[in-house]
Amino acid sequence: MVLYRRSSVCLLPALLVALGVTALAQPEVPVVSTQVLFESGEFDAVLARVADGAEPAPEDIFIAGMTLQKREDLDGASAQMHRLEASDDAVWAAIGRSAVALFSNRDAEALEVARQAVALDGDHVFAQYQLGLAAVGNSDFPTATRAFTRVIDLQPAFAYAHYYAGRAYQRQRNLSKAAEHYRRFLQLAPASADTATVQALLRALK
Repeated sequence: MVLYRRSSVCLLPALLVALGVTALAQPEVPVVSTQVLFESGEFDAVLARVADGAEPAPEDIFIAGMTLQKREDLDGASAQMHRLEASDDAVWAAIGRSAVALFSNRDAEALEVARQAVALDGDHVFAQYQLGLAAVGNSDFPTATRAFTRVIDLQPAFAYAHYYAGRAYQRQRNLSKAAEHYRRFLQLAPASADTATVQALLRALK
């Protein structure tokens, strides 16, 4: 009986091949985007993507800069954006320059350079997003709402575009639109670092 069992096991791979059955595939683990990690408050995981020795995509570097800004590490945030400044891609280089200027309180310069990035590619999600951030820094809330609305048109699930659109609409006293974007932010990023803040903003609008 033992010999029979061993021979059956040995014949099993050949039998599977004969039946056209390949080795059982392991289920693929989905790769979570850096943006989703950021929107979930997984800041350490974001920064691991851009650690020394890594070759991150430009958007990952940008999001790492935003992550460090959230941690109030403006030197670290600027260092990430300087990496973008060195990009061969003119749009990303302009985005990096604008972000560095914004982190350094050179708000007018940040807005001007962000406009240049959008002029190069009006459909670039992060160029429009950086324009919105720079516009907020200059208290130009109409420009900010237009930029963040364009981001949402291009990438509806961009949670923080909804967050900042809500802030910009609130500053313009358009409270219904602000509440709409805040609610959408909470749907898209329920575990974000800003969830409690947005919940409080929504309660204040009622």
